[in-house]
Amino acid sequence: MLFVKKHAYISFNFVDFSPSRKILWDIVKVGMPASLSMVIMAMGQGVFNKILINYSSETVAAYQVAGRIDMLVFLPIFAIAGGMTTLVGMFYGAKEMDALNQIINYGIKSAFLITLFSSVFVYAFAESFSSLFTNDRNIINVSVGFLQLLCLVYPLVSIAITSGRVMQGLGKGLPVLIITIVRVIGISAPLSIYFSLYLNKPVEWNWYAMMIGASTSFFIAINWMRIELKKVNNSKEESIASVI
Repeated sequence: MLFVKKHAYISFNFVDFSPSRKILWDIVKVGMPASLSMVIMAMGQGVFNKILINYSSETVAAYQVAGRIDMLVFLPIFAIAGGMTTLVGMFYGAKEMDALNQIINYGIKSAFLITLFSSVFVYAFAESFSSLFTNDRNIINVSVGFLQLLCLVYPLVSIAITSGRVMQGLGKGLPVLIITIVRVIGISAPLSIYFSLYLNKPVEWNWYAMMIGASTSFFIAINWMRIELKKVNNSKEESIASVI
């Protein structure tokens, strides 16, 4: 509407804009990996559905029920992570490294504490939550088993998500994609296939595969973020030293 209405406080004219390859590339190198990571996660969902159908249709339904509860738990984390991307980019662009480090620490601690509380809550009331979606006892039992195992790694997942968004704010889109590839294609899906189709393990072993993938992605994300932040802080010190 700002381009159409003439009585707005701010007005724009397309003549004043010129394409910038650098800006376009900055957008692509952050946005494209993030988009591909979403595609990979959707593919991973399809793989797990394919594996779980070998147990029963109720198992697939339980997985979907538990996934909806998972999503509710992580809604505030996605909100924090999205805000972190903007704030990190703002402070990084302004070269305010003290504020940058402070907001990163605050965001990660907040995400961790929220999911820590949520984990306890989900573990205690997993059956009640699952019962809101279905009355089938088999579906509820499988869903409860999923939630009471996966909630143990909720805090780790929240830190991995937040760390990935921090790196996006620093202009690094590739880490999110690589971490997702490692978690889904490199660990969770292959382990689940191996446990279920080759070792004929119970359905709980699929949840173990997801937990291993989530834990690995946490260690990769947190250490990668530390490396990137170290580079940023070192570059600030070097620039200060050059001025002095």
